[in-house]
Amino acid sequence: MSDFSALQAAGLSEGRRREDSPALSCASVIRRLRNAYAHQITAPEKFLHELSRAGDAFNVEIADRSYRCTFTANYKALFEGTERSYRPELLEACEQQDQQVVVNGSVHLISRATLDLATDLQQSIVQLGELLMQWTISFYPGYGAREVRPALAKLDKAWAKFEEHYIRELIDIESKAREPIIAAVTLERKLRALECCADAVLDSVGHHCDAHTEGSQRLLVGDQSGAASAPRQRQPSEPGSPCQKRQLSSARSMQLSGADSPRTRQRQPSGASLLSPEHTLEQSLQAGSTTDAPSKRDLQRLAVSACRDATCSERREALNKLAAQLAKLNACANIQGRGREDLTSDVLQAAAEMYLHGRAQSNESSSISVAAAAARHLLASKVLHSFADLRRYLSDIGDQTMFIDPQLCNNAGLVQRLAAWEEAWELGDRLLVNPSLITALCNVAARVADAQTISPDLAAKLEDQDADLFLIL
Repeated sequence: MSDFSALQAAGLSEGRRREDSPALSCASVIRRLRNAYAHQITAPEKFLHELSRAGDAFNVEIADRSYRCTFTANYKALFEGTERSYRPELLEACEQQDQQVVVNGSVHLISRATLDLATDLQQSIVQLGELLMQWTISFYPGYGAREVRPALAKLDKAWAKFEEHYIRELIDIESKAREPIIAAVTLERKLRALECCADAVLDSVGHHCDAHTEGSQRLLVGDQSGAASAPRQRQPSEPGSPCQKRQLSSARSMQLSGADSPRTRQRQPSGASLLSPEHTLEQSLQAGSTTDAPSKRDLQRLAVSACRDATCSERREALNKLAAQLAKLNACANIQGRGREDLTSDVLQAAAEMYLHGRAQSNESSSISVAAAAARHLLASKVLHSFADLRRYLSDIGDQTMFIDPQLCNNAGLVQRLAAWEEAWELGDRLLVNPSLITALCNVAARVADAQTISPDLAAKLEDQDADLFLIL
């Protein structure tokens, strides 16, 4: 074998030994981390992944993260256990250090102490980067253990401190942001309990009266069949069913609106961000809920609660409080409509009285009067239906408000129902609270409906809403 071949073989053998050595293994880890650090702006996830791998490779002690056990359920799903769990959202918050967080039109400030911790973490990352960029493979073995390991440990401790304080402040901000919908859920639950209690009393009285009547008839007529008659089947009460609790373990970043006023309806992302589950509660409801439209019994309950001559003052007062709270919720969450805050309960009261007594207001039996009564009943039903649908949504949320997006205008189901209630309220405010106007309008509608039986072409003109229609009217 020539000298050159011997040297080449020796070099290959030495290369294999170096590849298997711990020193070269450390070098490989540092090389990957250095490359990831150089591209952290465009690929932060990769940098954090290599940072966590480097900590494991160098056996860096994990800083205490026992504080996570005090996090709310949604953040416990994001930060499981006591592992490092470096998240790019926190890295972005550390780099940007935006003090203002705008949620539902309100400005919240991150404390100066938390921003100082962000600065400390940023300095730790920079110091690690300087160390990585100075490193080459020619450095002596064990270089990573002596220099890189302490830098990694310092960074991990700074990360844990910033994570604890920043997430605690976000939890406090989210709690305040969800207050409007939490208050609405609480008031709806109280009203539903009062309604169910009244239903139970009525069902009990009705069952007792039916049993007494049947017993009297048997005494007068006699039981010829010898078999006891079956008791009347009662309709059970329908308490609000809470939505099913679902495991929501994945995560996403939710950018906050910098100017999300319902009046402007602009949703521009601000620098700061909240962390929230990838699958919000609304997505879970859409995927697994069997929520039906409000039933006739729901509308009947609501009408009785809203009617001015309701016998239960506590029930009527609870409804008024719920309507007032929903008006506040509409102002901060409804980006589809006007975001009005003056959705008073007088429209509900007018709709309730018309729904319960509208068909019996006229003693006439003509087709015109019957059609007019039906029109009044239809308008009242529209107002009650939109409010009952919003109540059903709140009932389905139940105790899972923690998984509602704190930026309330991002909850599509909530916004949709608030917009429908606002539209129905405006309709009722224009028509239902003005007895002379609603009477005239319903009479016109009834006469137009009667005219269609004489002239079928009129129905087509009504459908097309042609200009000739107004000349005919």
